[in-house]
Amino acid sequence: TPTTSGTVAIKAAYSGDDYALPSSDTENLGTGTTKLATKTAASAKPKTALTRQKVNLSATVSSGKTPTGTVTFWSGTRKLCTAKLSGGKASCTAKFPHAGKKKITAKYAGDTTQKASSGTVTVTIKRR
Repeated sequence: TPTTSGTVAIKAAYSGDDYALPSSDTENLGTGTTKLATKTAASAKPKTALTRQKVNLSATVSSGKTPTGTVTFWSGTRKLCTAKLSGGKASCTAKFPHAGKKKITAKYAGDTTQKASSGTVTVTIKRR
């Protein structure tokens, strides 16, 4: 059991025999590093729009330190857009071809020190 913090590399090696060639593999293991929990809040402007009108989707990701990485916005199984976080905030635009209420999910992928999280917002799309 490693007693240091950080990453520990463990290497396994096989010297081979009459039937198999030599091989080796290295696995990097974290040693007790716990990722921070995050909270993702999603918003949209406007919350009511017409079909094919641009809607600005935003997400704010918060935790014990400034998160890095990306947020991907989804409407069901349809990927709308992906935005890079800057200062814990990400935004991009999307258009909707069909009328109806759309539940938008902003999914933060997490980073090396922070867990993934998601938030939702509902947008109403009206026919032109």
